[in-house]
Amino acid sequence: LEQTPNLENLKKLVYLDIENNNIEHLDQFRLPKSLKVIDASENAIVKLPLLNSLKALQKVDLTSNYIVETSNLSKYT
Repeated sequence: LEQTPNLENLKKLVYLDIENNNIEHLDQFRLPKSLKVIDASENAIVKLPLLNSLKALQKVDLTSNYIVETSNLSKYT
């Protein structure tokens, strides 16, 4: 898996486990607004994703990725 699948129509999905793939970025517009937890650890993500449209989101696991750009971090503080 190299990109975030289009899951926006899964309105009741609250936990997404896409760990251990080759995903390079998370696209908030392909994800359902109902998500509370995203496990995207062990992928190839290089830029901190912008996920501010996911209002229910409580936890994102991005461990073991290649994040070098964190410019979106300021949007969360």
